[in-house]
Amino acid sequence: EGEHILRDVGVNPKYYESEKESEQAVGYVREALQELEEPTSTEVSEWIKKEKNVEIAPKGVALYAKRIGYASEQEWEDGTSKRKLKPIGE
Repeated sequence: EGEHILRDVGVNPKYYESEKESEQAVGYVREALQELEEPTSTEVSEWIKKEKNVEIAPKGVALYAKRIGYASEQEWEDGTSKRKLKPIGE
């Protein structure tokens, strides 16, 4: 029934679904960023998989994080490089 309403107003139901999924993914990324201290995209991805049983690839995590005001910064730790997610402007 909802699909007919969406079509009537000119919205493709598939687009609407992907937007809803995208909003949910952003919510998971936001929650993970609040729980973890300066994590990498991979650490956020692993947290979401463990806590929410949802898989979001690290590249996707980085894109969603960017939407909510985070950027990845390269840092050196124990001789290895890590790209940590930090709020823009910090």
